[in-house]
Amino acid sequence: MTNIGRNDPCPCGSGKKFKHCHIGESVHTEPSLQEIQLMRDTTVKNLLAQIDIYDNEGMLNHFPNHQTLVRELRSAVKAAAQVDIVRNPSHIPGKQIYNREHLGRLGKIVFAWSIPAVEHLIEVYNLQTQNFYVADLNKFVNSSALKQKKLIYARSNTNPIYVIEYNIAHTIEQWAVDGNHRVAARYQNDSSSKIEGYLLPPELHIKALMYDFMRVAYTVRTNINRAFDYQNGSQPIPVMLPMT
Repeated sequence: MTNIGRNDPCPCGSGKKFKHCHIGESVHTEPSLQEIQLMRDTTVKNLLAQIDIYDNEGMLNHFPNHQTLVRELRSAVKAAAQVDIVRNPSHIPGKQIYNREHLGRLGKIVFAWSIPAVEHLIEVYNLQTQNFYVADLNKFVNSSALKQKKLIYARSNTNPIYVIEYNIAHTIEQWAVDGNHRVAARYQNDSSSKIEGYLLPPELHIKALMYDFMRVAYTVRTNINRAFDYQNGSQPIPVMLPMT
């Protein structure tokens, strides 16, 4: 599953292209150790290049103690490349994993959230459900990956969905990491309707990422975005995600 392009074969083995199968969708199989290692190497390379661009072009200079921030970002990424890969201890083999490909200026990074880990966080932190407009969530549903049979079942599925807040450039998007068929089914039936679900902010859902280097990658990307947004006028100084 490493460095998967939209037109590459999907790692689920269906024979379909990734864009027509499991991009932005849940799978039940994990990549091989070799694929995970290659994914980590690609992630580290892209992150270090991204940090260099922001640093060399002075894009974070207006952030307080920006040199310390850049040094911490580089240190965290390099450390992630030198330790053994650790899988999320809350994940249950064979259970759902939600994959999402982040396309950046220097290439792509694949993030994967363990749905059992998400459910564990919901229980531990006693999260409460809230209502979401399906029109807002449906914008980020990969419709080409939806299965007609699942859509039919989803129309009567009233289980709450799982939604994460994801930082993209200067905006925060809300993605359903579990429940895309339910979102699409309700949107098709009534685009103005709402759906019940749990919302996990970055500080929480980062703990549901499948591998330790993914947590580092998400932390680095989020902190760069928050620092960059601050220098462009946002107030007050943003709270950064912990680097460890």
